[in-house]
Order: sequence, then structure tokens, then C-alpha cells
Amino acid sequence: MIYAHQAKQQGFTLVELAIVMIIIGLLIGGVLKGQQLIENAKVNSAISTLKGFHAAQIMFRDTYGGLPGDLTSAESRLKGCTPANDCAPGNGNSIVGREFTDFGPGGTIPDFNTGGVGSPNQENTQYWKHLALAGLITGVNSGADTSDPVLGPTWGETNPASSVSGGGYTIAYWNYTEGASTNLIIVNGHAFFLTREVDGFAATTKGLGVVTPKGAARIDRKLDDGLPYSGDIWGMNWSSECVILGTSSWQGTTYNETQSGRNCALWYFVD
Repeated sequence: MIYAHQAKQQGFTLVELAIVMIIIGLLIGGVLKGQQLIENAKVNSAISTLKGFHAAQIMFRDTYGGLPGDLTSAESRLKGCTPANDCAPGNGNSIVGREFTDFGPGGTIPDFNTGGVGSPNQENTQYWKHLALAGLITGVNSGADTSDPVLGPTWGETNPASSVSGGGYTIAYWNYTEGASTNLIIVNGHAFFLTREVDGFAATTKGLGVVTPKGAARIDRKLDDGLPYSGDIWGMNWSSECVILGTSSWQGTTYNETQSGRNCALWYFVD
């Protein structure tokens, strides 16, 4: 009589399953840790970049006696600053671009590029061109076309690109006051913007900023006081998921570090 051989089927033991689960957990943990390390590296890069721009602005002003973009003698003092490469002088009023007075939640920034080469709004993009021609920054094209009011600034061409989430840096000047004397907010000076949108504001859709609230808070703590609407570093809250508002739209705010999405843009006031 012939018997068919039937293989004995044996499942995983509890010990084997435990080992597999541990390995999977280690792999997941390694991936998450790797992602965190990458995010931390990008945040550190943004911090170094902001400090570098600030130092470049100070050096430019000490050397040429005016602000980049606003310098009236740019064509005679900066090698390569000619109409042929869309380089133009500023108006010398110590303000880069136009002075904005609409600020904070609900505020808007007009297109920095409106008006063509030589207009006050053009100083915002000429700022980076002047710094590049002075040899103080890299990462922009010193011959980039800044005259197109439709295309506007371009990351990596007219404006420096950022290492975080496809964004970049712009600069503008604010003169804004809000609130009673006991709850006064005064915004007065130039600020660098780490943002995705080229006009300087964060995206209005959740997740379309350039940095997570944790990343924004880390930059703020490294360079300032860790508070989103205080000091030199401000967190932008257009998605309503970057900062948690306090008793008013200005005071008592904190970064919403429970959110993992890129919900923030940052402003770094430099004077």
C-alpha cells in the first residue's frame, strides 16, 4: 500500500513572531529617525542661511553706504550692474521696496515685482542681485530677468531657494502698529521671509508652508525667544495650524507643535 506523504505545516512560534515584530519596529524607528535627522539638517541649514543673509546685508551697508536693492550708486559701484542684466539702482530712502503697513492675520502683500525695473517694488528683487554682484551671496543668478511682473521672483534665480520644501527667501519692509498701549504690537523694519510663495506670505492651505511648527519653533528658539509673534522671529499662521492663538491674535501665542505638517512660514526681522 502506498501512502501519500503529507508535509507537516508549522506556524511561527511566539518567539519568532516577537523577533519579527522587533525587527519591523526597528526598521520603522530607523526610517522615522532618519526623516527627523533630515528635517533637523534642513532646519539647521535655514538657520545658517538666515544668519548669512543678515551678515551679508551688514557687510554690504558698511562697504557701500547703503542697503542692497536701495543703493543709488549701484550701476557705478557694483561690477556688472547694468541695464543689460536687469540690474538697477534704488531710490536711496533706506527702505528696500515699498513700505507695507498691512500686516498680520488678514494682511496682504502686493506683488513685489509690480512696476518694472527701477520702481520701488523692484528693490525687493534687486536686493538679491546687488548682494550677488558684490560677491556676498551665492544661489541666485546675478543676470536673472527681474522685469517680468507676471512671472515675478523665482527661487534659485532672482531669489535664493531654501533647503526646506521647495520654498525660498524674500525681503520686505513693514511699518505697522496695532493695539492699545497695554497690548501694543509694533512692527518696524526689514524682514527676511522663509516661505513657499514668492510674494512673502505663507500658503493659505494646510501643509503648504515650508516648515513644520516644530521646525519653526526650533529656528525661533535658536535665533530668538521661541514665541511666534514676538522678538525677531515670527511664525506665519495663514493655515491656522502653525501657531495657537492666545487671548488676542497677537499676544500669548505658541507654536502648535502637535501638528506634523509643513504649516509655517517664518519672518526674521533684521533691523
